[in-house]
Amino acid sequence: MDGSTLEVARPRVRLRRAVWDSKVEQHGLTTDTACAALLQTSVSTIHRIKENKVEPSGKFIASALFRLPGTTFEDLFEVVVPWAD
Repeated sequence: MDGSTLEVARPRVRLRRAVWDSKVEQHGLTTDTACAALLQTSVSTIHRIKENKVEPSGKFIASALFRLPGTTFEDLFEVVVPWAD
């Protein structure tokens, strides 16, 4: 922040990609298509979240935690503070 403008940064939720890949594989999901079907979302949503192009929605997070039993928020997601990244 340079002081010339008011900049507002907020923490973001990001998928832990390596853990995600491991957990979905443990549940027998070998493709993004299979993940999308299980989570009732689109393949493009899965891809964009995995590539950190979009932040996972609350609905996506809830679905992932519900459909991947034994998985916690902390397993799959991390909170990122932009100014500390």
